[in-house]
Amino acid sequence: MAETVQTFCRICEALCGLEVTVDGDQVVDIKPDDDHVATRGYGCLKGLKQHRMYDTPDRLLHPMQRTDGELQRVGWGDALGSIGGKVRELIDSHGPDSIAMYVGTAAGFGVLHPVFAQGFMQGVGSANMFSSATQDCANKFAVARHVYGFPFTQPFPDLDKLECLIIVGANPAISKWSFLQVSNPIRRLKEVEARGAKIFIVDPRRTETAKVAGEHVFIRPNTDVFFYLSFLHELLATSGIDRARIDQYMTGFDELCRVAEAWSPERTAEVTRITAESLREMVRAYREADGAALYCSTGVNMGTNGSLAFWLQECINAISGNLDRAGGTLVSTGVIDFPAFGKKTGTLLHDNQSRIGGFPSVNDSMPGGILADEILTPGDRQIKALFVTGGNPLITMANSERLREAFQQLELLVVLDIQPSETASVATHVLPCTSPLQRPDLPFVFPLMLGLQSKPYLQATRAVVPPKGEQRDEATIYVDIAKASGVKLWGSAAAQRTFEAAKALHSIGRGARQPSIPQELLLSGLLRITKQGSFKNLLKQKHGRLRPEHEPGSFLGKRIVHDDNKVHLAPDVLVKQAEKLEAD
Repeated sequence: MAETVQTFCRICEALCGLEVTVDGDQVVDIKPDDDHVATRGYGCLKGLKQHRMYDTPDRLLHPMQRTDGELQRVGWGDALGSIGGKVRELIDSHGPDSIAMYVGTAAGFGVLHPVFAQGFMQGVGSANMFSSATQDCANKFAVARHVYGFPFTQPFPDLDKLECLIIVGANPAISKWSFLQVSNPIRRLKEVEARGAKIFIVDPRRTETAKVAGEHVFIRPNTDVFFYLSFLHELLATSGIDRARIDQYMTGFDELCRVAEAWSPERTAEVTRITAESLREMVRAYREADGAALYCSTGVNMGTNGSLAFWLQECINAISGNLDRAGGTLVSTGVIDFPAFGKKTGTLLHDNQSRIGGFPSVNDSMPGGILADEILTPGDRQIKALFVTGGNPLITMANSERLREAFQQLELLVVLDIQPSETASVATHVLPCTSPLQRPDLPFVFPLMLGLQSKPYLQATRAVVPPKGEQRDEATIYVDIAKASGVKLWGSAAAQRTFEAAKALHSIGRGARQPSIPQELLLSGLLRITKQGSFKNLLKQKHGRLRPEHEPGSFLGKRIVHDDNKVHLAPDVLVKQAEKLEAD
């Protein structure tokens, strides 16, 4: 007998509400949830057809281990024993940094998966964490730490109230926005424009976004930093700043002014191909609007000067008086004040350095671009083992042939995934994981802990269908790998014992089903600790539960985690880098 249940999508940041029709243990249809409190009946093609991917014949059902050059099916006991034994051997022989982990985007869209993956690596004692974020958005995290004191402090446009929006190097019509949960971005942009707001799309091509809303402004590829410099120059020249706000809440304004001094619109036009007239028109619209925002994404992030460009953008939004105001850019909160928690605990604030190149960690992660070198270069702290969780770096990372060569030299390569992948094809072990529809969940860290939502809400979902074969959720897998490796999650013997016991108790009476930690209980504990009620009660609000609206004026002077509680407009490292632009 078929039944329909409510859940939400977890394959991108939009987290669209869904209605899933289930017949037995099979998903037969997915439709948008018309009554969802925030996403209002929207769903993209990928989200509405995702069950077809999860039900393909090549879906991983059993652990695989490489024997005589071929991946062969083994039991969980054998796989875990082999992995754990090699981890212990490598730590004893080469130290904890010989063990590394790559965390992919798929891991980030759940709550428990990244927490337990990080817990395992902390138990190992290794600083060799890599992630897909270092490929397309590490600039935002690095700049935010310098400017605001915490990498996850990411202001976002107040789409419902702004009067001018300038989108640089982003295509939300396709990407569904980034660093902000916005369902149905095409409709939202049309709504913004319909109420009279001006929208400019600064991009080397006329994107899908530029075709549906706003005015397209062509820019020469990889020249974004010069656009921002002349924008800042013109804003200062036309007194488009809030000096009282700057003096009260910010430092480094004079140094920032010197950075922009030489970059007039006429000068940058030669590089960007944006005429001085067009540049001044955008600045005028931005300056005269009762609430405006500059916003960028991967087109800027992955450019040569992505960090400088994002820094200048944040400074412009700040000094113009648009930061932390209705219609400008907002810094919201989730179920806790996560930046304050991070500062107190050191979460995401470790100052590690890579062995190759001496690069600083960002969000406690090393640059993905040096992973092959870290594996292939002999010496102390050389990576000998790699766990790949929720990602496929042989497809997503540059110079994949060299990375493949590096992966083939590893003594241990463990891939946790739902399907065979390019990376899994060279792995020593492949472990079958549950899909998003096979696990309970809450919205991931950005909306849950940071409030990065255009419309704040909270939602819980149970597993829509059960796991098949020997599939296990990633959190349980890391509890098991830690035990087999003789390490303690987060370096805590108490935590390790607690989760092993919780798994044992929760697995009683499960029959042929795979053992599991009590995921719903853990999620409920998180909700209760943050005073959001229980998981069970949240489930009753099957279309989601609205949270309080964002509060403009709640950030500046109150929630910045720098010791002086101010926005740092001119961090030395960024100012010095900007000085080199003359050579470009």
